[in-house]
Amino acid sequence: EKIVNGQPIIPVLAQVCEPEERKVWICQNGLAEFTQRMFTENTSTEFVFHNAPFDLFVMGLFRKGREFIREALESKRITDIGIRFILRQLSLGLMSDQWNLALVAKTILGVVLEKDETIRLEFRRGMRLTEPFIQYAAKDAAVTAMIRLALNRPYPTERYQTLGFVALTAISRRGMLVDRARLRSFRERYEESQKTHLQILSHFGYRPGEKDNSKHVQKL
Repeated sequence: EKIVNGQPIIPVLAQVCEPEERKVWICQNGLAEFTQRMFTENTSTEFVFHNAPFDLFVMGLFRKGREFIREALESKRITDIGIRFILRQLSLGLMSDQWNLALVAKTILGVVLEKDETIRLEFRRGMRLTEPFIQYAAKDAAVTAMIRLALNRPYPTERYQTLGFVALTAISRRGMLVDRARLRSFRERYEESQKTHLQILSHFGYRPGEKDNSKHVQKL
């Protein structure tokens, strides 16, 4: 359905592909229960998305009772093939400002993924899913799974890129406030730790910012 800024995004349906079984499941009703069971009953499963922040927010990433989504994200079970594709392009010395699913499918699989606007923009809650709608939904899930199988090597910084992508997207959607009490507490703990370590260094004659420290390095 049309996404309106400032309004909650309400999911219309969920589609999940299991590549080994060559099946796509499309869920239209009971999405909240479906999402919860998908994550909580498959605790060792890798979940693959294209543009994970959008899908995770739709699933309720920051809503009460949805901690299982954050647990999956923090336990390295969320893969974003969009991020992996960008890292792949960078590793090859290539980059563009486009990384939509159709482009990734064409680049990695040589598959033309049709994005028919007359279908894509007509999904509605509770609608009867005709064959064109079912095929459109199934293709996105199947192609995402196939790309993940083709891009089977994670990159060293990928997890942090994904977490950063989610965090920055959340900030752009929700805004950002500074918890000054927590910041003050962190600063005090840091300064106390810094003081302790400086005392240890000075015990060995090493004083940061002063001359002739090199001769004390071996003592350390």
